[in-house]
Order: sequence, then structure tokens, then C-alpha cells
Amino acid sequence: MDGVLAGFALINAHPECERPLDHAVAEFFVAYPYRRGGVGSEAMRQIFQRHKGVWHIKYHPANTASVIFWNGIARRHAVGPVEKLRGSEDYYDGTPSEVLVFQNM
Repeated sequence: MDGVLAGFALINAHPECERPLDHAVAEFFVAYPYRRGGVGSEAMRQIFQRHKGVWHIKYHPANTASVIFWNGIARRHAVGPVEKLRGSEDYYDGTPSEVLVFQNM
């Protein structure tokens, strides 16, 4: 956005569940002033354009905004089904993580 750093994304290949993968979202952050304006969606569109394959996206199921955002992203970019699975590691508060697994092309 006009040369202003609005956030960041870290992508790796660390599995978040017991399924094979090519890429995973390790960290994702959009600064508050840029949220709900499409910056995060555009960032993920560009990332998916560069990195094809099977994706894992882990999120905390109690974070409603995160649930809505990541499920929408997965539905828009998946080729084929989007699976919601239990993650390999629970969150610090004991909540089981949820992982979206899907293929993009």
C-alpha cells in the first residue's frame, strides 16, 4: 500500500497435522489500520500465485475473525475440497488447533 508496511506473512513447510503438504502459513499479521480492507486477502492471493501445492493453515477456533478469514481464503483459492482437521499441537490455553488442508493451482 503505497510503500507502507502493512503486515507480514511467513511461509514454511512444517506440517500442522498428519497430512502431507507443500506449504504452511507459519505466521500472518496485518496491522490494525489495514484490516478489513482486503490487504490480507490480496497478500494471500499473491502468495498462492507464487506457491502452488498442498497447504496447511492452522488457526485458533475461538478467534472468530481468524476462522472467518481463513475459511474464506481457503474456499476462494482451493482447487477441490477444503478439509478441516485437528492440528498436531494444541494451543497454549489447551484448545485443540484446527487446520485447513487444501490444494491450490
